[in-house]
This record gives sequence, C-alpha cells and structure tokens, in this order.
Amino acid sequence: MFVKNNQQIKGAFLVVLCMISVSATASTAIGQEFRITTNVYLEQDEKPSSTNLTLFSDSVIYDFVEASGGEVTVFDLNRGRIVLLNPARQIKTTLTTEFLLMYVKQLRQNASEETNNKLFNANLTEEAEVGTKRFSVSSDNLTYTVEGAAAKFPSAVKRFQYFADWFARLNATRVGNLPPQARIRINQVVADHKMIPESVTRVLKAGIRRQVVRATHNTNWLWTNTDRKRIADVSNQLAEYKEVAHDAYFSR
Repeated sequence: MFVKNNQQIKGAFLVVLCMISVSATASTAIGQEFRITTNVYLEQDEKPSSTNLTLFSDSVIYDFVEASGGEVTVFDLNRGRIVLLNPARQIKTTLTTEFLLMYVKQLRQNASEETNNKLFNANLTEEAEVGTKRFSVSSDNLTYTVEGAAAKFPSAVKRFQYFADWFARLNATRVGNLPPQARIRINQVVADHKMIPESVTRVLKAGIRRQVVRATHNTNWLWTNTDRKRIADVSNQLAEYKEVAHDAYFSR
C-alpha cells in the first residue's frame, strides 16, 4: 500500500528525457508489460481517498496520480533515478536512489529513541498463510497485512517489489509519512512467495488511537492504447518541463 496524500506523492526516474520513455516503450517485450490501479481508503470509507495508475515496462515504471494535474513519477530501474513531474506547474525534479537511502539513514539518526524503537528498530514478526495467500509483518505499533496473488510472469514480482520499496522510501521524505522499514519487509515476504499484492492493510497504533489504511491493487497484464499515449505524453513532459531543485519543487 502506498499511502499517498493527494497532494504528496510520487516520483519519477530521470533523464535522457525523451529517450528513456521512448526506448522503454519500444523495448518492452510483448507480455512483459502490466498495469496496476491502486485505490487507497482511509478507515471504513467506501470512497477512495486517492487513486493511482502504475504502468510497468521492463526497465521503467510510470506512476500517475489519477486527479486533475496529478503528479507523475517515473522510476528508471537501470539508471537508479526518480523524476517527479508536476503538470500543474510544469516543473520536474530528480532524485537518485542514493539520495533516498541517505535521507532515510538521516531520518533514523535524527529520530528520538522512542521513534527508533517503535518504527525504525521495531521487532517485526512475520506470518505467512500460503494456502490463503495471506501475509503479515507486525510489531507492537504497526501491522501490514497483504492478500497476495500469483503473477503472470516471474519478472513482475521483482519489478513490483522494486517499485514498492522505492515508493516507500520516497514517501518517507514527505512530512507525516512513516519510515519505510516495515513496508519493505512485507514487500520481501510477498516476493519470497512469488506473489504480488491484491490488497494491503496498514494498522498503526498510537496509544489508544488506531489508524487503518487499506489499498486495493487491480492488476491487468496488458497496457491499453491510452496507457501508451500517456507514456508518450510523459516523454514530452520530461523534455519540456523546467528542472528545479528539490526544495523548489516541494515548495507550495
């Protein structure tokens, strides 16, 4: 699950702008591309608080916030880069995987002892019910539960895990979001069983308070013509949008 504030979110992997998107589209083997629509629900709400479409090629992953002017994130697996595109402001910024790893490390170093014990260094327990395809990772304060499904082809498992891991690290840079450790751990458990999630539920406890966030993932194993057009549009945006520093991009 990726808890994405409708305003916050995503990332995109950068550069050789048009060339990345165009070459990724051209080189994707038939049957190796897939798409996932993610709906995120808060507590018991029946209406999703956010919806994202994620398109997976063999080497580039595109994530779209399904809202007017919604942010686009492009993950370049080969170059280890993330580009964030803001269509409303027509700007972009680039993050490297190195930067995100360093940022998460600094979060841990700067956190209080209590936060470290509860979130960074929590003693996580794994459970796997292979027959029901249900997996969980839990501590005293945080639980992720996943209902899994078999992937159509093996490479989809690793590509989804890559996306989910780096998305968790990216979200950790946004104020109010959780450190990525527990999410990365449940990603590994599900991947070890050669599955991808159909649903993810996160329960966070803070004293007597309890927050539940759930996400559903609807996977289709082919792109649509509209998907391909959206990727072509991203190629143009990568070429045309102004590159700005991280702070300028995240400022309102």
